[in-house]
Amino acid sequence: MHGGATRTGRLFWAANVLLQSRSEAPYGYVAKVSDFGLSRVLNAGATHRSTRTFGTITHMGPEVLRLGKISPAADVYAFGILMWELFTGSLAFGSMHYGEVFERVVLHDARPPLPPGMPEPFELLMTSCWHSDPLRRPAFDSVLRCLQLMLQEEQVQDAHAAAAPSAPPSAGAAEHSGGPGAGPADAAARRGAGGEPASGSALSNSVFIRDL
Repeated sequence: MHGGATRTGRLFWAANVLLQSRSEAPYGYVAKVSDFGLSRVLNAGATHRSTRTFGTITHMGPEVLRLGKISPAADVYAFGILMWELFTGSLAFGSMHYGEVFERVVLHDARPPLPPGMPEPFELLMTSCWHSDPLRRPAFDSVLRCLQLMLQEEQVQDAHAAAAPSAPPSAGAAEHSGGPGAGPADAAARRGAGGEPASGSALSNSVFIRDL
């Protein structure tokens, strides 16, 4: 969509992303973007189009709400909001009226709250996508590279975990914990700062600093 004559605007929110089962896909599904009714064509060489503000206001960047400027960067902003919704299973700004969303985003530069337990690489990419300055948001080719790196890192960690032999607990440890692997030390290892689940990925921040 973002090559040649670009189709942009009002596309990336959860209800517009459909999943199709496909056995040859890496995870068994292919995501397809639908409902292009409110989108606009951005001709090659153009940076944005100005239009009236309409569509899914919760997924509109400040420049769209304030000036009606739609661009590939506005789609990246909406994708960042979609990342938050996918991780939390909630609707962004779900309890707010449209006027409240406009005020929070445009006047106070507010975004959905960062949830505990979100892997740091995912959080870095998401917050880069919804940056208030459109020029500082990554392009979609960089977003795709970062997502691929995160998936590769998870696959490597899963492979290492599957290959690692599991040592039986000592009798003292089992007696102390009331069962294998249930002791306080194990529980602490599984949780990060503040008692939240530890990050699910160890991907270096430098990957995102370099790519974005």
